[in-house]
Amino acid sequence: MHEKSICERPLIFGEILFDIFENGNKTLGGAPFNVAWHLKGFGINPIFLSRIGNDPEGDFILNSLKLWELDTTFVQIDHNRPTGKVDVNIKNGHPGFVIRANQAYDFIEPNPDLFSIIPAPKILYHGSLSMRSPKNTNTLSEIIYKLSPYIIADINLRSPWWNISAIESILTSTHTLKLNEDELDEISRSHFLDNIPSVQKVKTLFERYPIESIFVTIGKDGAYVLTRNNGFFNQSPLETVNIIDTVGAGDAFTAVIILGKIYNWKPQITLIRATEFAEKICCVQGAISSDRNLYSTLRKKWIDEDNLIEIC
Repeated sequence: MHEKSICERPLIFGEILFDIFENGNKTLGGAPFNVAWHLKGFGINPIFLSRIGNDPEGDFILNSLKLWELDTTFVQIDHNRPTGKVDVNIKNGHPGFVIRANQAYDFIEPNPDLFSIIPAPKILYHGSLSMRSPKNTNTLSEIIYKLSPYIIADINLRSPWWNISAIESILTSTHTLKLNEDELDEISRSHFLDNIPSVQKVKTLFERYPIESIFVTIGKDGAYVLTRNNGFFNQSPLETVNIIDTVGAGDAFTAVIILGKIYNWKPQITLIRATEFAEKICCVQGAISSDRNLYSTLRKKWIDEDNLIEIC
């Protein structure tokens, strides 16, 4: 991360919602929201395109975004549908999700003002859940057609809200893909590729789709990245951490992938830093943190590392 002025405003498309836990606690969530939140923490000003209900939950979301100084210009208000909610059950430290249907975030409109921003967004992030509705799929297709952005996509297979046809559509348009090992196995199973090593499954995706790089998270064992030119880097956990929960760890990882694209980091550097930040998020309750020091400390560390690399 070079200490310089960055005008890049990545476009973050998709859901913002409330994660509702068994004990009644509610926290803000949704992969795109989590990613946008983290980017703002690291000093990037993302364009967040989402939709909330005209209800108390929606009011709370707008206030929370403003307190974090996240731009709410493109957060739409739906007067017919509620702010999104997801029921979260934690078992053995791992979350399970029950995702409610017909939420406000399923009906994002293609705001014409988005296409008049100068400079236009060069990076687009979205997850697979944001494409569960025909409306969002059409809106996203219009955005891609008009902006021709570099697409970073995150596969989140939340039953029953996915099918292999929709996933293949994502893979066909994506430049950088992020998914976990279970999701890689599920997609490969749909292609009858069960009995081959994980790395070979990734290589098969390169053969079938025009993806440039693929990041795969493997839980407590870390993560790895493969690139189309056969670059392979593996990263074990960086330190022993006191895990509170793993909610949002993948979104933290993805946020740093976007940082890596903005700052033109090499894949191995992006992998190391994404793993590092994901570990930090596992040490807090929920998917995001309001501790600005968490972000500023990592940011300074990465700037110092890059300056050292440049001197050497």
